[in-house]
Amino acid sequence: MQLILDSLVLVIGVLMLLGGIRFKKMNRKNKSWPKVKGHLKLLEIAESSTKRGSSKASYILKGAYSYEVSGKEYTSDRIHSIDSRLGAESTIVYTQPEAERKREELKVSALEVTYNPRFPEEAYLLPASDRWSHLAIVGGVLTLLIGVGRFMV
Repeated sequence: MQLILDSLVLVIGVLMLLGGIRFKKMNRKNKSWPKVKGHLKLLEIAESSTKRGSSKASYILKGAYSYEVSGKEYTSDRIHSIDSRLGAESTIVYTQPEAERKREELKVSALEVTYNPRFPEEAYLLPASDRWSHLAIVGGVLTLLIGVGRFMV
Protein backbone atom coordinates (compact mmCIF):
# COMPACT_ATOMS: atom_id res chain seq x y z
CA MET A 1 0.00 0.00 0.00
CA GLN A 2 2.84 2.38 0.85
CA LEU A 3 4.39 1.79 -2.58
CA ILE A 4 1.13 2.79 -4.27
CA LEU A 5 0.90 6.03 -2.25
CA ASP A 6 4.55 6.89 -2.95
CA SER A 7 4.02 6.24 -6.67
CA LEU A 8 0.90 8.41 -6.63
CA VAL A 9 2.87 11.31 -5.10
CA LEU A 10 5.44 10.99 -7.92
CA VAL A 11 2.75 10.92 -10.61
CA ILE A 12 1.05 14.01 -9.14
CA GLY A 13 4.39 15.81 -9.06
CA VAL A 14 5.12 14.96 -12.70
CA LEU A 15 1.64 16.04 -13.81
CA MET A 16 1.90 19.36 -11.95
CA LEU A 17 5.35 20.04 -13.40
CA LEU A 18 4.34 19.18 -16.97
CA GLY A 19 1.09 21.13 -16.67
CA GLY A 20 2.94 24.21 -15.43
CA ILE A 21 5.48 24.00 -18.25
CA ARG A 22 2.73 23.50 -20.85
CA PHE A 23 0.74 26.46 -19.51
CA LYS A 24 3.84 28.70 -19.52
CA LYS A 25 4.65 27.77 -23.14
CA MET A 26 1.05 28.32 -24.25
CA ASN A 27 0.90 31.66 -22.44
CA ARG A 28 4.16 32.83 -24.03
CA LYS A 29 2.92 31.84 -27.51
CA ASN A 30 -0.44 33.57 -26.95
CA LYS A 31 1.30 36.81 -25.97
CA SER A 32 3.09 36.89 -29.34
CA TRP A 33 -0.13 36.80 -31.38
CA PRO A 34 -1.03 39.92 -33.42
CA LYS A 35 -3.49 42.52 -32.13
CA VAL A 36 -6.34 44.40 -33.80
CA LYS A 37 -8.87 46.97 -32.63
CA GLY A 38 -12.13 45.54 -31.39
CA HIS A 39 -15.60 46.75 -30.46
CA LEU A 40 -17.11 45.84 -27.11
CA LYS A 41 -20.68 44.58 -27.44
CA LEU A 42 -21.29 43.50 -23.84
CA LEU A 43 -19.26 43.36 -20.63
CA GLU A 44 -20.75 42.42 -17.30
CA ILE A 45 -19.74 41.06 -13.93
CA ALA A 46 -21.25 37.79 -12.74
CA GLU A 47 -20.79 35.76 -9.58
CA SER A 48 -18.62 32.73 -10.22
CA SER A 49 -20.65 29.52 -10.07
CA THR A 50 -17.65 27.64 -8.69
CA LYS A 51 -17.63 29.83 -5.58
CA ARG A 52 -21.38 30.24 -5.01
CA GLY A 53 -22.37 29.41 -1.47
CA SER A 54 -18.89 29.99 -0.05
CA SER A 55 -18.33 32.72 2.52
CA LYS A 56 -16.07 34.66 0.14
CA ALA A 57 -17.80 35.54 -3.12
CA SER A 58 -15.78 35.73 -6.32
CA TYR A 59 -16.70 37.25 -9.65
CA ILE A 60 -15.92 36.78 -13.32
CA LEU A 61 -16.10 39.01 -16.37
CA LYS A 62 -18.51 37.94 -19.09
CA GLY A 63 -18.81 39.69 -22.37
CA ALA A 64 -18.74 39.72 -26.13
CA TYR A 65 -16.76 41.73 -28.63
CA SER A 66 -16.20 41.88 -32.36
CA TYR A 67 -13.04 42.42 -34.37
CA GLU A 68 -11.94 42.27 -37.98
CA VAL A 69 -9.07 40.27 -39.51
CA SER A 70 -8.30 40.47 -43.24
CA GLY A 71 -11.71 41.99 -43.99
CA LYS A 72 -13.68 39.30 -42.15
CA GLU A 73 -15.57 40.11 -38.94
CA TYR A 74 -15.40 37.77 -35.95
CA THR A 75 -17.18 37.75 -32.59
CA SER A 76 -15.84 36.21 -29.41
CA ASP A 77 -16.71 35.94 -25.73
CA ARG A 78 -13.29 34.79 -24.56
CA ILE A 79 -12.00 37.40 -22.10
CA HIS A 80 -8.76 35.82 -20.82
CA SER A 81 -6.14 33.96 -22.82
CA ILE A 82 -6.49 30.84 -20.68
CA ASP A 83 -10.28 30.71 -20.73
CA SER A 84 -11.73 27.59 -22.24
CA ARG A 85 -12.51 27.54 -25.92
CA LEU A 86 -15.44 25.27 -25.14
CA GLY A 87 -17.67 27.97 -23.69
CA ALA A 88 -17.00 27.08 -20.05
CA GLU A 89 -17.01 29.74 -17.37
CA SER A 90 -13.98 31.99 -17.07
CA THR A 91 -11.08 30.55 -15.14
CA ILE A 92 -9.98 33.93 -13.76
CA VAL A 93 -11.93 35.10 -10.71
CA TYR A 94 -11.84 38.47 -8.99
CA THR A 95 -13.15 40.16 -5.89
CA GLN A 96 -16.02 42.47 -6.74
CA PRO A 97 -13.89 45.67 -6.63
CA GLU A 98 -11.22 44.03 -8.84
CA ALA A 99 -13.85 42.92 -11.35
CA GLU A 100 -15.38 46.40 -11.47
CA ARG A 101 -11.94 47.97 -11.98
CA LYS A 102 -11.10 45.53 -14.83
CA ARG A 103 -14.48 46.17 -16.46
CA GLU A 104 -13.96 49.94 -16.34
CA GLU A 105 -10.43 49.58 -17.76
CA LEU A 106 -11.79 47.61 -20.72
CA LYS A 107 -14.71 50.00 -21.27
CA VAL A 108 -12.65 53.19 -21.37
CA SER A 109 -9.64 51.89 -23.28
CA ALA A 110 -9.36 51.37 -27.00
CA LEU A 111 -10.24 47.69 -27.10
CA GLU A 112 -7.28 45.63 -28.24
CA VAL A 113 -8.06 42.07 -29.31
CA THR A 114 -5.26 39.51 -29.51
CA TYR A 115 -6.01 36.77 -32.06
CA ASN A 116 -4.46 33.54 -33.30
CA PRO A 117 -3.03 34.22 -36.79
CA ARG A 118 -3.69 30.60 -37.86
CA PHE A 119 -7.26 30.55 -36.51
CA PRO A 120 -8.50 34.17 -36.31
CA GLU A 121 -11.75 33.11 -34.61
CA GLU A 122 -9.60 32.29 -31.54
CA ALA A 123 -9.04 35.55 -29.64
CA TYR A 124 -8.86 37.08 -26.18
CA LEU A 125 -8.79 40.49 -24.49
CA LEU A 126 -6.61 39.98 -21.39
CA PRO A 127 -3.41 37.94 -21.15
CA ALA A 128 -3.08 35.39 -18.36
CA SER A 129 -0.62 35.87 -15.55
CA ASP A 130 2.37 33.53 -15.37
CA ARG A 131 1.90 33.11 -11.62
CA TRP A 132 -0.22 29.96 -12.06
CA SER A 133 2.39 28.28 -14.24
CA HIS A 134 5.12 29.23 -11.77
CA LEU A 135 3.05 27.88 -8.89
CA ALA A 136 2.42 24.59 -10.71
CA ILE A 137 6.10 24.20 -11.64
CA VAL A 138 7.32 24.90 -8.09
CA GLY A 139 4.58 22.70 -6.63
CA GLY A 140 5.46 19.91 -9.06
CA VAL A 141 9.16 20.06 -8.22
CA LEU A 142 8.43 20.04 -4.47
CA THR A 143 5.99 17.14 -4.84
CA LEU A 144 8.55 15.22 -6.89
CA LEU A 145 11.21 15.82 -4.23
CA ILE A 146 8.84 14.58 -1.54
CA GLY A 147 8.00 11.52 -3.64
CA VAL A 148 11.64 10.71 -4.34
CA GLY A 149 12.45 11.22 -0.65
CA ARG A 150 9.72 8.77 0.32
CA PHE A 151 11.21 6.13 -1.99
CA MET A 152 14.66 6.61 -0.46
CA VAL A 153 13.47 5.99 3.11
